[in-house]
Amino acid sequence: MSQIGFSQARTGRRASTGGNFSGISQMTFTPGKRNRLILPLRQDEDGNAQIVLFGETIHRLNAPSTIQLPKRKGGHYSPYTFRCTHPYSQQSYDKSVKLAERKEMCVLCEYERLHNQRRMGLMEEEYGSFEEFKKLDNKDKKAFFQRHEIPVERSYFDKEDADGETYRAQTTEMYLLAIEIETEEKIKKVKVKSTGKIREIPETVPAVDDEGNIKYKPVFHRVSGKRLDDFKDAVDNGIQAGTLSFESLTPYIENEGTDFEEEVNIGWVDFEMAYPDKDRMESARDVKISAMPESKSVLISNPEIQEQIEEKMDEHYKNATETFSKLFKHLKGYKRDEIMSLLSPDAKAEFLQLREEFRTEEDEEFEQGIYDSILNREGSTDEDSKEQADNKEESSSKEEKETKKSKTTKETKKEETKKEETKKEETKEEETTEDELDDTDEFDEDELFDEV
Repeated sequence: MSQIGFSQARTGRRASTGGNFSGISQMTFTPGKRNRLILPLRQDEDGNAQIVLFGETIHRLNAPSTIQLPKRKGGHYSPYTFRCTHPYSQQSYDKSVKLAERKEMCVLCEYERLHNQRRMGLMEEEYGSFEEFKKLDNKDKKAFFQRHEIPVERSYFDKEDADGETYRAQTTEMYLLAIEIETEEKIKKVKVKSTGKIREIPETVPAVDDEGNIKYKPVFHRVSGKRLDDFKDAVDNGIQAGTLSFESLTPYIENEGTDFEEEVNIGWVDFEMAYPDKDRMESARDVKISAMPESKSVLISNPEIQEQIEEKMDEHYKNATETFSKLFKHLKGYKRDEIMSLLSPDAKAEFLQLREEFRTEEDEEFEQGIYDSILNREGSTDEDSKEQADNKEESSSKEEKETKKSKTTKETKKEETKKEETKKEETKEEETTEDELDDTDEFDEDELFDEV
């Protein structure tokens, strides 16, 4: 699992910078209740403060049974997402080089591309041409895509920036290292001025131990780019409302001196997350995030808490990286032959059949061009130029031939959005990963995946 930057996580752009379960767990929530979170900052090896955010580029799996990850005690679990091992999709350039040196193309990228080729052929058989297909109404188009659904989605998408410029962003699964303030509900008695009656109102307050100290613990909080924007907006709203002051913030600058320079101000803020009383997935999606007023912030009223957390940040960071390497197996950097062994029997048989039917020498030349472009740039430190080269290579002749194919998927983007958002919020896919591309990991905790 790679550590990535705040702005990188929000935009999907690659950044321009490059066995211990003692205290880290996945954050849980209850619909209709409230959680309190602090996003601590940690100094990196260069002394720069950053939030701790891990992420890897992933494929979403429309057919979860495509991948079968074995459990130590027998059986397997099937994730809804799986790490992309395309050389261009790595969060670290060094990992891109490793893949290019091994000349390994992502199995799922190839699987998706071959499926798309077959679907285009079926489209021509049924409707004569892509142009004729475009004349159909949306209902008929949707029915065609449902009949010929591709089990694997691409690991990237097109996105517009504030200037209207379109760029290629990666689909990333991300987790924040956060400090959860444990809470409890108490009844607050309020006198109604108009009637003089006493009303009892439930109130969520920080829980304290026997010595009166506020209880808190490190957790992983799964986020999206939108969720990170929600945290940022919560701070901005607090400033505008006058409940937060600039003096209480701890901002830092990411990508300083580049076109993507951004001030991040969400560290060391006491956030409240109010989950609506809905279905779990709806509740997670519609959570309302607000920055606690300074008068109610545990960091303002108890400054020793921040000092205590800062003293243990290196330990928390170490635990977090080790935990990810052991638990999140679907984000592990498997080798190509290992991924082939993880495909379900049906998926593997279909992949090999598609490969035999559609793969040509042109595919091999296209992939070799990707490897060469990375190895020829090895040692470069200009990440922006590397990103431009990535985009240029991805729009090569092979991609141009598939332009029509990508257009077909856009026709049903609205219909698929709800399904994608649902998958994003499913916490049942909390499986596993190893950050090194060539490491093996025999560790598995079956009980963590019983509900997958």
